[in-house]
Amino acid sequence: MLCLTDFIQEARNAEKTAENFKNNDIVRFVFCFVVSKSGGVYMIHVSCNLTTTTTTLRIQDLTTKHVLTMEFCRGCKVDDLEFLKERRIDAIKVAKALLEVFAEMIFVHGFVHGDPHPGNIFVSPEGQNGFSLVLLDHGIYKTLDEAFRVEYCQLWKALILLDSNKIYHLGERFGVGKYSKYFPLIFTGRTVDSKSALGKGMSVEEKRKLKQELESLKMEDISSFMESLPPDFLTVFRTDGHMRSVISKLGAPQRIRLLAYAKYSLYGLSPKMNPKSGNSYSILNLDGYLSC
Repeated sequence: MLCLTDFIQEARNAEKTAENFKNNDIVRFVFCFVVSKSGGVYMIHVSCNLTTTTTTLRIQDLTTKHVLTMEFCRGCKVDDLEFLKERRIDAIKVAKALLEVFAEMIFVHGFVHGDPHPGNIFVSPEGQNGFSLVLLDHGIYKTLDEAFRVEYCQLWKALILLDSNKIYHLGERFGVGKYSKYFPLIFTGRTVDSKSALGKGMSVEEKRKLKQELESLKMEDISSFMESLPPDFLTVFRTDGHMRSVISKLGAPQRIRLLAYAKYSLYGLSPKMNPKSGNSYSILNLDGYLSC
């Protein structure tokens, strides 16, 4: 709970995230004041995406662990459909932008906002694309273990490519063993041996087989599965749950989520790839694995 009331740390989290997204023109970060001490002088770094200035105000003049000074930003909750309709903002484009921001957080940077509910994500009617996303409340962030981040990228690549052998292998790495066969069901709504395009409903045979498997599950199986997962997995589970809820309210198809995760999982595996370029043949080929 201490980190929730340490506003200097919150400001530093916001500054780090703003730096991670400095080349992204769809997401905004409000001005916040990050304090550091150098040579006995407290320096106040004012950051908002590409804007950074420095002054020599004293810490008590502006920011303390219990007081955070930020810019006021106008907007409305990301799932406020009436607000979006009034301002002629495309809800599907908002959903796509939101998914790509959080996919980049998880798969590329491994530095993830800890409480991404709609009240902490605003849509502002300002921006080059007709709107921008504004992320609020940077009090809690989770830094993913680097080995986990890479293997989670590999898992999503395997899910999209329907590579069951890789899914089972990664399940061993994650410590869940036989329960890894449920990763496709949890994340993509398919069975582990499915070979049809993602985004489509399961076949009658897949549903029959899945029903049999679920009927054989016991409560201790579910408990063992959850207890075996690395702590970072719970973070991405929770974030994905928030994303699914929001895009559902925005009326966006699941295909948008799958494509965003597929794309950024490859970016996360290839540091030299630029998330803004969209020129990777691998990304373009993945589109064929997703159903319209």
